[in-house]
Amino acid sequence: MIFPGLSMDTSLTRFPQYYEQAIASQIGQRVKRFYTETSKQVYDIHEEARHINLAEKKSHEETNVPGAENSLDSSGKETVAV
Repeated sequence: MIFPGLSMDTSLTRFPQYYEQAIASQIGQRVKRFYTETSKQVYDIHEEARHINLAEKKSHEETNVPGAENSLDSSGKETVAV
């Protein structure tokens, strides 16, 4: 049993009570804190990735000038000949 002193009743009316008691326990608080912190980190990383992707798209659109020739230099970076 994960949470000492708690027994899991199979009736649907007892589930909310069981989880309330589990969250109120010391282990439940640690699990909740871990989940909250981890989900925030995942969300922040996702938002930063979206920001970087949008910045790269915008940068790429600005460097693609119609009529200009794009090529790669020896380091692999894109160069624009105007």
